[in-house]
Amino acid sequence: MAATTTVCFAADASPYFAVQGVAQAKGLQCQWDPVLKNLIIVGKDGHIKLHVGSEFILNQNKFTRLDHKVSYANGEVTAPASLQYFLDSLTPLSLPSVPIAALPLTRNTMITHDLRRVVIDAGHGGHDFGAISPSGLREKDIVLDVARLVAGELGRHGMDVVMTRNRDVYIPLAGRAHIANEKKADLFISIHANASPTKTLSGFEIYTLSEATDDTSLALERAENSALEYEHQHFDRMAHGSKAVVWGLTEQENRKESILLANRVANSVQASVSITHRRNKAANFYVLKWTELPAILVELGYLTNREDERLLRSSIYRENMAKAIVAGILSYKSDFEETDGFTQ
Repeated sequence: MAATTTVCFAADASPYFAVQGVAQAKGLQCQWDPVLKNLIIVGKDGHIKLHVGSEFILNQNKFTRLDHKVSYANGEVTAPASLQYFLDSLTPLSLPSVPIAALPLTRNTMITHDLRRVVIDAGHGGHDFGAISPSGLREKDIVLDVARLVAGELGRHGMDVVMTRNRDVYIPLAGRAHIANEKKADLFISIHANASPTKTLSGFEIYTLSEATDDTSLALERAENSALEYEHQHFDRMAHGSKAVVWGLTEQENRKESILLANRVANSVQASVSITHRRNKAANFYVLKWTELPAILVELGYLTNREDERLLRSSIYRENMAKAIVAGILSYKSDFEETDGFTQ
């Protein structure tokens, strides 16, 4: 029996249909993200991503414009009839009854080459000192040293490494994200050192992009984003127009992979470096939000904690931390490539 298409009409009388029902009837799978308001429609040979409130879609990773905006009403994503053409271009999955949650990640539909290029971002620099320890140890100096060590170690393993800065110079946060996007990198690793009014706080942390979930993460988010005060653009300036739609559509997939990368790096550090792990966390860091690729932010330790400061001052600790970060990246890279971009 042919599938029944539920048709509704926009204010200008243009026909709309309920996307999920039609897609599933075609043997396609759907994944709805209520936070980002994205709908991913998966076929055997690729996927389409929709964003509620926008007429732009990503069809097989190509930016395309529908004649009207995607909408959401009564628990259903609806789209103009022009989307039907793109749905018809997808090949049905061989097992359409498999729930989307059980499907593997689909990074290979976006990037079909091996992981080769990594951007290493040493936080702060120039007039932006970052955190400063009671004895005067500056975050910008510590993270630059570790970033250089990470870059050198990755290079010895055959990786193509791009550094946002390789000397004591200030790079705007938007400029750091631009470097990663412009170079079409596969991964983005931002390196920082932490600080807190509570001197007992210690340990390393790894952050991925999301809304801050606790007071400590929120405070750190504000501190790391405070560099925007030096810049001539507002934090949300890039959030207008079609560029923001592209980021919104790609963010969900990158977020999944960022978490996988963060877990690999955290496991590697825990296994080889003597420092407390304060668990992986999430925050809305600018450099994570505006990079179009999997990205993590590593906090090496607390400059405001006496023991962490002692470790951060040690060249041996910094070398061990750099090697552990690299080992985690290589572990992620190995599994990614062996599974063809985390797909079967």
